[in-house]
Amino acid sequence: EDAMSYFSFNIFDCGVQYNDADRFWICKYKYNRQRLYYVLEGEAYFFRNGIEYPVRTGGVYIFPSNLEFIMKQYTSEKMKLLYFDFSTVPPIISDVIFGMMAEDDNITLGILRAMRQIFDDISVKCLYFPQMSSNPRCRVLCMLFDALLTHLSERFGINYRLDPVIRKSVEYINENFTDDIHVSELSNMAHLCPDHFTRLFKANMDVTPYQYLMRLRLSRAIALKDQGIGGEELLKLTGFRNLDSLSKAIRRERPEHDIEK
Repeated sequence: EDAMSYFSFNIFDCGVQYNDADRFWICKYKYNRQRLYYVLEGEAYFFRNGIEYPVRTGGVYIFPSNLEFIMKQYTSEKMKLLYFDFSTVPPIISDVIFGMMAEDDNITLGILRAMRQIFDDISVKCLYFPQMSSNPRCRVLCMLFDALLTHLSERFGINYRLDPVIRKSVEYINENFTDDIHVSELSNMAHLCPDHFTRLFKANMDVTPYQYLMRLRLSRAIALKDQGIGGEELLKLTGFRNLDSLSKAIRRERPEHDIEK
């Protein structure tokens, strides 16, 4: 088994569009998101510890889950991006972003061109949860993303390592996140005491089990809300127990948004 390329992924949304912000933009999601950008037009700078890293036209970039996402542009020109907003198990954790020019690698460039053609054929601004779609093009898109991320992980030397006990726990949470899940339940399944399990989980995932569960629910809630889903249906699809707690969670994450009661 190749530890570097063994991962599972979940795509929250993807598409080809201009960034919504002006010259200074931050991640609209605080938690647990990773991004893959292929810059079609424009230029910006990613900020990390006071250092600016250029993000240029023709470049393909992966932003790890643990880095705060802050970008700055020095012109009013918006960036046009082919992007994927996604998570992986294990997460990508790094002190730097990963990037290269797409034209420097024929495999990368070929996959990106195929992806762009699919987005053009589907003719939508943004796709939410394409893995759940019955559209054949969406299924092909997910397979292309799998191939691209695997290839770039090898190129960039991204190492996916996760304790097998924690992997099973994460897979269980991913499959059952709308149910009531407690650390005691997860630790019993892992045959560990709760404190030991929580420390092991955080060492592998960079968050506690509860934080991972809530971030998963909140990511799903925000994406579904952006599609116009609300009320009791939104609660059922996300695992939140009442609209008040969901509304407060979304306001903390995106203060400009709220849930219609």
